[in-house]
Amino acid sequence: ILNDGKRIDFVAPPAEWFVNDSGTAGDVFTSAVGAAGNPGTAAAPFATIGVAVAAAAPGDVVYVDAGTYAEQVT
Repeated sequence: ILNDGKRIDFVAPPAEWFVNDSGTAGDVFTSAVGAAGNPGTAAAPFATIGVAVAAAAPGDVVYVDAGTYAEQVT
């Protein structure tokens, strides 16, 4: 609350999550091979789309690297 009694609300920016197809060819947002235990950052992406979707909240962005993912995401 400011000195004049007005309130300022801060909203956290949306998170960004990254997934890698276990390869590095054609990568734009990732440079490392994904792993299930990674935090989902550009430097250490998730290995699967499902894990990224589970970590994402409304308004977040999930970047998925080109490739083949052997999973069904619902």
